[in-house]
Amino acid sequence: MDVETLRQLMDGVSAGTVSPDEAVERLKRLPFSDVGDALVDHHRHLRQGTP
Repeated sequence: MDVETLRQLMDGVSAGTVSPDEAVERLKRLPFSDVGDALVDHHRHLRQGTP
């Protein structure tokens, strides 16, 4: 999630078009990308110290 997408999410919560619970669910998926056959963990190196 880039800065603009995060800003749009927060604006949605502020405007009432996105519930706080939906925002939390979206943020929980933040470090992962579903590429079809796999779920890519983009933050593994931050947690594990290895790429």
